[in-house]
Amino acid sequence: MKKDTLKEIGAGQFGPIFEGPTGQDAVELLLAKRTGEVRNAFSHPKIGEDIDLVWDSGEGKGLISIATDHPDVLPLLSELVRSGEIYAASANRIKLISSLHGKTGIAIIRLDFDGVAKKWLLTGFVNDA
Repeated sequence: MKKDTLKEIGAGQFGPIFEGPTGQDAVELLLAKRTGEVRNAFSHPKIGEDIDLVWDSGEGKGLISIATDHPDVLPLLSELVRSGEIYAASANRIKLISSLHGKTGIAIIRLDFDGVAKKWLLTGFVNDA
């Protein structure tokens, strides 16, 4: 990650708010910081370029749960979100599914937080079954 692209733009409900890093750089930043959020960390052709990555939603969701429960998907998160096909959608979630190196990857994008519009990666994992 280029240091000159990283900007801490304030603090929010998840901790420090960062802008600049995207994709795997955003993942690596939050894994190192273990707090905060990265705005516009991921993009998807049908969902948009404004999918945020949060360390912890306060309910154990976000990158903290992925790192704890599904560490095998961490190096594939950016690819999973970018290439995932929309499999299901509801009023507040979009489920993406993607073939990743012979395995099925699943990511869930949440469309709100506490009733306020916000696109963020809720979880991601590889389904070996």
